[in-house]
Amino acid sequence: MLRDSLGIPLEPKNDPHIPVARDWLDKVIYSDDYDDYIVVDGEYVLDEENNVRAYLLKQGRLYSKGNYDYIELDDYVVLDDYPNLRCHMLDEMGGYLLNTMEIYEGVENG
Repeated sequence: MLRDSLGIPLEPKNDPHIPVARDWLDKVIYSDDYDDYIVVDGEYVLDEENNVRAYLLKQGRLYSKGNYDYIELDDYVVLDDYPNLRCHMLDEMGGYLLNTMEIYEGVENG
């Protein structure tokens, strides 16, 4: 990454279109996708409702009780709506957020 005389990163005129990683579904993540990912156990999960839900379903199971759907994971029962599922991944599973440029910079810096 280019830096000015003070060491501040210079923003490129055009973001590079470089493959930087693969998500948990084995889809290529490009540096200029402008997406956010939740990183859990080294896997990148697109921070989007259907991807978060599918990732958690892979690890648990979905069942209905009354008018609500729940996902049961280990000792947790999580109401099946996006904010709850996302919080579960970030809080209980130790996940953290990265955007595609942060992933790219991490790969670039080794």
